[in-house]
Order: sequence, then structure tokens, then C-alpha cells
Amino acid sequence: MDNIQEIIGQDVIDKVVNYKGDIRKLDKALGAYCIGQLFGWKVLYLSHTQGQLRQLEETLGMGQFADICPERTSLSYKSFGLSIVDAGTGLWRVIKDPQFRKQKPLLVNVGGLL
Repeated sequence: MDNIQEIIGQDVIDKVVNYKGDIRKLDKALGAYCIGQLFGWKVLYLSHTQGQLRQLEETLGMGQFADICPERTSLSYKSFGLSIVDAGTGLWRVIKDPQFRKQKPLLVNVGGLL
């Protein structure tokens, strides 16, 4: 249990221990939290709808991902959607515009799709 505590933190462990409900919801929320920690909340926002994010945040009960995850990390560069944002298209436009629906959740290697 000590290794898990170092990796995900006691606050997350406490949420898991005290969780009551459908384990599939907890599974999705923990997965989103991990992705947010590894890639940043902007990458997380590019791969989920606002409604999905709200549900995941409610299940986890730790606040908004933008408040509990870093904005970017050293792995954020792998996000194709974030590369579109960085090229000058606004984050919310990439999130909402249907033309980016297939590209925004992709993770690529450097030089992959760009």
C-alpha cells in the first residue's frame, strides 16, 4: 500500500476506500485522473465532453480536473489536439468544433502525424 500512496497520493486512496457505487464509474474517473496527471488537464479536456468531465469529477469528488491536474506535463507534446491548439487555434474551438472530433484525442510520437 505504501507504493500506491507515493504514486497516487493519500487523498485519492481515501476517495477509493470511501467510494460507494458502480465500480465502472470509479474506474473511469481514476483513469481520467491518471491521464490528467500524466498529460495535463488540457489533454484530458480534449478527449472528453464537458458533461463527461463533470460526471468523472463528481465520481472522484476531488474538484475540477483543471484544479487538481497540471495544465501541461512533459508528455503533453504527444497530444495531436494540443498541437492544433498550439498552432494558433483556441482550446475551446478545438474542443467544440466538429472538424477536430477525430484528431483531438489522438496521442502521437514526435514527428508522427505532424
